[in-house]
Amino acid sequence: MKDGSVIATERFPPPGYLTLKVVAIDRSLAGQARLTLQGVELAEFGPCRPGAWLRVFIPGPQGDVGRVYSIREFDRDHHRLQIQVMRRRHGGVRSDWLLEHLQVGEHLHVIGPRGGAEPRQDVDWHVMLGDETAVAAIASRLQRLGPEMPVEVRLDVPLPATAYREDPRIQWLSRAIHANAEPSRLWQAVAELPPRSGRGELWIAGETGLARALESWCREHWAHCELDVRAIGYWQSPSMVSD
Repeated sequence: MKDGSVIATERFPPPGYLTLKVVAIDRSLAGQARLTLQGVELAEFGPCRPGAWLRVFIPGPQGDVGRVYSIREFDRDHHRLQIQVMRRRHGGVRSDWLLEHLQVGEHLHVIGPRGGAEPRQDVDWHVMLGDETAVAAIASRLQRLGPEMPVEVRLDVPLPATAYREDPRIQWLSRAIHANAEPSRLWQAVAELPPRSGRGELWIAGETGLARALESWCREHWAHCELDVRAIGYWQSPSMVSD
């Protein structure tokens, strides 16, 4: 995925779209759903690197509108992939529709995969920061990093850590839903990280303005390090754009 924002919308039908069937929906965890999509077209699916994403076209009042979701798992042999939908802190009409109304057997139009990158193995450490919309991407990146690689992961999420089945290396910053309007807990978390030195990779994803601000802070405070930075905007706060 390229640095910057991926939140722009598109109107259906875009060129090169795929039609995939919803074959499973796991809504067992509060505020989230894992959607398994299947289609023979996935046999020719492009490279699916950690953090890669699809644009999924969801019914809207003026036609289908595209929204971005990270690919959590991809099984080329069985023509299946899984995406994870999270209920955002300020809500989102399209994500809420997937969470509440999508049924097994329905079809979704998608384009992708886009973006994604292998986490660097030639660095001394990794830092990953994000909100609930970055859970799937960070989980896929952690799968590529062995236990010997020093990594610090902080995720600002609305539910307690027990609500998530993820890598134990993730530190959950549970803000509670009533605190959604408060400043992100990532600011305090990044300031409290152990001192940085040597070569490192910083990966940030979530709300666009916050991702850019955290990137600037880290570049300034870790200027003495050899730093590879990737900051990605998945969504914008209501003061910036409407869903």
